[in-house]
Amino acid sequence: GFIFFTLVLLVSMVSCGSEKIEYSFEELTEEISDDQYNRNVNILKIECNSKHEDEINSSIYDFFKEKLESYKNGVAVDWQHLYIDTTYTEKDGFLCISSIANTPNATYVAPLFAKSVYLDLSEDKLYSFEEYADRIQVDLEKVKTEASEKLDNEIGNAEITLDGLFYNNNDVIFILQLDITNESGTDAASSAFYNYTQKKIIHGSSSDFEGFDKIVASN
Repeated sequence: GFIFFTLVLLVSMVSCGSEKIEYSFEELTEEISDDQYNRNVNILKIECNSKHEDEINSSIYDFFKEKLESYKNGVAVDWQHLYIDTTYTEKDGFLCISSIANTPNATYVAPLFAKSVYLDLSEDKLYSFEEYADRIQVDLEKVKTEASEKLDNEIGNAEITLDGLFYNNNDVIFILQLDITNESGTDAASSAFYNYTQKKIIHGSSSDFEGFDKIVASN
């Protein structure tokens, strides 16, 4: 009887400790074209029973809300256009969220701002980008090599920093931050995306980015 009671207690403890995280999103959407502060903004704020709720919102909500407020408090220029978008996928027990903002006053290549979150819904554990990539058995050095070879064929010498990944259906897409050395020897910073599943580079600097739907459309 004592052994049976102990087993029941252990099962109960495991069950209580592995309760799946439940979540929902509050959406802050602004789609304004007033020839001054043009913006298409989709910022999400998570509501969940995770102990990491504040930390997640610091990345995907607070950071991008600050970008929006800074833009609205700046000098109005009719050709500026702020894009902020967020995508999320629940895959194999993980909630994967990525948010991206452009640099609204960029007239040519400029880097994107990107934040990504990877939450284990059964263990209530946040994974770093590197930890999550290891969890899904993706070799980041291999990704950098593949992407670099394709970029070198298109834009020349570019040093790549991997800045997160997100999902487009079943495709794995990496966010690339680029430090480009031009033929003249000058440096430039930009961004791009690498569809790891289809082995395709997708250009996505600040002057190109118009939301995740447009990234998908350009594959």
